[in-house]
Amino acid sequence: MSVTAANARVEARRERLIDAAQAVFVREGLRGASMERIAAEAGVARATAYAYFADKEDAFRQVAGRLAEQMVDSVEAALTGPGAAAARIRGALQAKHEMTFHVAKQSPFAADLFAAKDRLAGPVFAAAEQRIVAALARALAELGVADPGAAAQTMLAASTGGANCATDIGTISARLALLAEAMVRGLVA
Repeated sequence: MSVTAANARVEARRERLIDAAQAVFVREGLRGASMERIAAEAGVARATAYAYFADKEDAFRQVAGRLAEQMVDSVEAALTGPGAAAARIRGALQAKHEMTFHVAKQSPFAADLFAAKDRLAGPVFAAAEQRIVAALARALAELGVADPGAAAQTMLAASTGGANCATDIGTISARLALLAEAMVRGLVA
């Protein structure tokens, strides 16, 4: 087997284990999760799971890292897509908050997952938020907003507040559409 094929196999197994860990965390929370459950979900031996994760907290950090990267990628893709600025900004905010809703908020262990996120992966998500603010700021700068960095931070904070108190994806979408339209209109007026 070539080195490239071996590396691809290792990466595929790593991704499968991260998928399994995410499923276990969503279903059982961090407290209810175990390396044994992660290994069983992935269909591998416990020793194999330990070859990729030091412990369940390391597994959580790796899941969080992948989710943070996916979140930033989805925001950046929405911001660089076609359409009017307000629609692209709304799409970016929706991409961020819909991902959070689908991955964690629907879990019966959402509070446990968010507490673990802050404790175990706070810096990872803080860096992702900075990248999201920077991407929003670039979009706002294209519109001629005077202080796009501050506006982007305010927009992200406001969208987080609106999304956090919503109980369904339709409400999140409606609130983010209203927020993006109002803020963009107010900022460029």
